[in-house]
Order: sequence, then C-alpha cells, then structure tokens
Amino acid sequence: MVKEHLARILPPVAARCREVQQDKRAPLLSDPFACHLVEAFGPATEESEEDQLARVVHDAFLDRILLDAVSRRTRQAMLFGSGLDVRAFRLQLPPQLKVIEVDDPQVHKAKALVLEGLSARPRAALKRVAAAEADSTKPCLFIICVPTATALSAIPQLSEMAAEGSTVVAQILRAAQPEGAESVDADVAAMIAAFEASGWQRPDRVGHAALQRLFPVNAPADDVAAMVVAERGAPLMPQRPSAAGAKRKDGAPMSYYGWRGD
Repeated sequence: MVKEHLARILPPVAARCREVQQDKRAPLLSDPFACHLVEAFGPATEESEEDQLARVVHDAFLDRILLDAVSRRTRQAMLFGSGLDVRAFRLQLPPQLKVIEVDDPQVHKAKALVLEGLSARPRAALKRVAAAEADSTKPCLFIICVPTATALSAIPQLSEMAAEGSTVVAQILRAAQPEGAESVDADVAAMIAAFEASGWQRPDRVGHAALQRLFPVNAPADDVAAMVVAERGAPLMPQRPSAAGAKRKDGAPMSYYGWRGD
C-alpha cells in the first residue's frame, strides 16, 4: 500500500506546495502539481519551517544541477527514491533526456494516477522502475533522495552504472532521518567515504555557505541539511577552478558548490 511510504514521500511535496503558495518573496521553484499531490495524499506530517525551507532550497539546487547536466548534453538522469518528484513534468527538459524514477511500484502507480487526472504529460522520456537501472556506457546524473542508511547501501550498485562524465548528488536532511540517527556532519562524512570507496572523484559538501550565495533566502544551517556532490572523470561542475591544486581555507579541494569563503 502506498500509505506505507507516505512519511517519506509526502514531506518534500508538502514543502514545495507551501513554497509556491507563500507570498513573502518570489518562490525558489515552480511546481504546479505539488498542492494537487498533497491534496491527494496528505496531510503531511508537520515539520518546522526550518526543515521545510531546507527541503525547498535543496530542490531548487537540484533543479539547477539537472538543468546544468542537460546543458552539457547529459541524456539520462536517475532519481533514486523519486517519491512524488515531478521534475520530468515541471522543468524545461528536452525530449531526448531519459528520466529514470526509482521507487516502489505502488508509489509510481499512485502518483501516475494523480498526474493523469491533471492531464499532465512529461517533457522528457520518463521511465518508472522498482530497481535502479541506467545505461552504463553514457554519463548519468544520479540524484539520491533517500535516508542516509539506504543511500549508503545503494551507492556501490549505482556506482557500477556510472560512466565517465557522470555526477551524483545525495541529500542529507535532518528531518528525513529516523529517530536516533547520526548527525548531519557524521552522515556527510559517511557519504563522502562511500563515494570515494566506490570510485567517485571530488566528493564535496554543499552546505549553508554555498547555498546562501546561490539563493536569496536563509539557507539551511549545517546541522539541519547538506548535500554531497561527486563526479566521475574530468571536472564537470560549472565554475570549478582551473588552477591545479586550488584549496579552500580549510585545506580541502575547492569547488563552486562547496567552497566556503568570507
């Protein structure tokens, strides 16, 4: 039953619905389907405003990552733990892009019924599957949207599908972690170690400082949420420094999304 998954899949879409309805500032993203999905499956478990904003900022960042990948002619993107994600419907994506949504079949079916009722059509080639699959001969953008423990167990398998030129982004959200889970910092460290062990290069934390510069709102504090970005092959992220050995102030390799400056 899809209700078994509601605690995981509802909070992200509820946060998007709240974001598009607020009138204090320009929304960070556009999602014409979010409130319809909340109406169909809600109400969602109450979360703090801080946790909801963290979800929205992460979603806006992931939109940016996906559109950048498309601009570099990446033609497949996997959403691991896609839940009620509707990027294939709401973003300006080319029909040549294959979006692979990985989740429980009941989640896929329930979401599809709502979207069909809204006469929504995906802008990219959409494939919904229960187990991860991708063309391992072509670059892929992997977006991991599951709790850290699940992500850590999946990283080796996903890494086998990652060709040169691939990028992976993993979300770490305090609100999405089970009771008694490790801190965000501990999860970031575990995620970076897992990516390095699976052959990914330049794993980098995307935290408060980087997100604060990208979006005109208060980005989530580092103990509330973070993301980890890694790549396969030559550096691909926009604005990575070309100078060999460029370092952050803390001595780590510098990147556009993770660099911490004054």
